[in-house]
Amino acid sequence: MRRLIVAVAVVCIGLPLFGCSKAPYDLADVHGTALCNGKPMTSGFVIFSPIPDDPGSVTEKPGKPATGKFDEDGHFVLSTYGNEDGAVVGKHTARVSMPSVDEDDPPNPPCGGKVFVPGTTEERIFEVVGGEDNEFTLEFSNPRAKTGPWAAP
Repeated sequence: MRRLIVAVAVVCIGLPLFGCSKAPYDLADVHGTALCNGKPMTSGFVIFSPIPDDPGSVTEKPGKPATGKFDEDGHFVLSTYGNEDGAVVGKHTARVSMPSVDEDDPPNPPCGGKVFVPGTTEERIFEVVGGEDNEFTLEFSNPRAKTGPWAAP
């Protein structure tokens, strides 16, 4: 009986010490839809990069960026440390990345490769709120798409 008590005590004390560690930043669920010229983006992915509270700081680490792959309807779910675990709570800039396309038969709207950063005219800033289900619609446009399925309206 004494061995059983010792074994239970070791397990109760050891599990918290050796258990899974928590992510270093608070995360919240983030999902949404990406559109280019009003049409779903069907390939590629989005990157949400946390913005530091003090943009001039060289020591502040705002957290790891989150990524989400587009499905056939343009939907995405962000992942930071694990599968669909969300994004770091706080403000983010968004960037869309797409695979290279064949100009004769593009599988996707020509909106990829744009980088949205503070200070540009095409800035996209989103705030991820802790404890909430954050749903965003990312709307991009490319006025140069004058013909084909991705033509600007």
